[in-house]
Amino acid sequence: MREPHTTGWMPAGRTVFAIVTLMVSTLVGCATAPETAHSGGPDPSETMTLIVEVETPKWEGEMLYIAVYQSAESFLEVDQWVQGVTVPVTCPITRIVFEDVPAIPTAVSGFIDIERDETLTRNIIGLPVEPWGFSNDISILLSRPKFESARFEVDRPETRVRFAMGTALDRSRIRRARAAEQSDLGDEIP
Repeated sequence: MREPHTTGWMPAGRTVFAIVTLMVSTLVGCATAPETAHSGGPDPSETMTLIVEVETPKWEGEMLYIAVYQSAESFLEVDQWVQGVTVPVTCPITRIVFEDVPAIPTAVSGFIDIERDETLTRNIIGLPVEPWGFSNDISILLSRPKFESARFEVDRPETRVRFAMGTALDRSRIRRARAAEQSDLGDEIP
């Protein structure tokens, strides 16, 4: 005999779908457009220049939203970036220079707003449908990316960070290409 639906229990299939949807809905950060660059967080005495080079092989003229984070607690939280900018995409590389970045561990997140609604558009299960990317070219599956995976050190006099933008399908192609590059490099080392 089936329990009445009002008992609060859900059939197993719906429960799994609800859990997966909840997990996926928190996937990718920088999900809203930075309005302006602003500072916050730690204030160390030394600041550096951060140069972010984003591989943007297509999407010429669309808007690229980039946010710089400097703590695990603020990572991917709306309006919690240390600096954020919106710039038009230039192919094949979009270059952004951030001045006066505190010299502490940092991570970068971004997306290209193809739908021009100033948010990262997602599909029905929560996966991003617009191009996105993170420092260290991290890829994600069914969880929110971690600050520790995307972080890098800001050094003097400047730090350069490069990563690729892409959709979920592009990201798997990028991941395979990066793995092939690493394996080729490993073969050349005596």
